[in-house]
Amino acid sequence: MNEIKMKQLIDDWAFYADSKQHEKQVALFTDSFENVTIMPDGTRQIFDSKAELLDGIKSALSNFTKTFHFNGQVKFGDNHATSYCIAHHLKPDGSLLVMYICYEDDFVEENGVVKFSRRELNIEIIEER
Repeated sequence: MNEIKMKQLIDDWAFYADSKQHEKQVALFTDSFENVTIMPDGTRQIFDSKAELLDGIKSALSNFTKTFHFNGQVKFGDNHATSYCIAHHLKPDGSLLVMYICYEDDFVEENGVVKFSRRELNIEIIEER
C-alpha cells in the first residue's frame, strides 16, 4: 500500500481533530471498522459504529478550548503503520493536558482511497501542566 497515502490519513486525523471537523475524522474509516482507545491504566474503549465514534470524539474533545496534535515518526508495513503523536489539550482554566500516544493502524484501499479499518490509540502517558 502507498505509504504517502497512509501518512496523509494519519495526518488528516490529527488535522480534523484540531480543526473540530469531527465528521471528517469519522469519514476516514471504512464502513466496517474498529477504533480502540487504551488508557495508561489499561482500560479500553471500543467503537465499531460511526455514530458512536462521532459521539465519543465530540464528548472527549468538548472539554478542551483548543487541541494541537503533533505527529512524529512512522513505521510502515504492508497495510499497517505504527506512529507516534504528542497531543496538547488546552483546558478552559488555561492548564494543559498532554497525551503521548502510540497509534497502531490497519488500512484498506477502497476505489483508490486509503481508509482506516482498525485504529488502536494507546495513550502511553498523560501529563498535566
